[in-house]
Amino acid sequence: RKQYLDITEIILETPITTLAENSEGEKFEIANAAYSDLLINQDKLFKQCRQASSDLGLTISSRCKLVIPKKDDGKPKSKEEERFGGRM
Repeated sequence: RKQYLDITEIILETPITTLAENSEGEKFEIANAAYSDLLINQDKLFKQCRQASSDLGLTISSRCKLVIPKKDDGKPKSKEEERFGGRM
């Protein structure tokens, strides 16, 4: 997480384009290679964070799966089932 935040901060400070000069002395803008490399690293770190959260069950869909109530089948419940639910 810290690396992701550090790279994001550096990306915000890095210009997208840089000025270059040709042999005739004319200046023109080109894409900043450092910016592209930082974006690639940020994407890799984000994917690692997302994969780790998925493996640990921290995604929204995996957390929702934990709280889905079971349907009642209409059978009368025994005393133990009423007390402990379906955990017996």
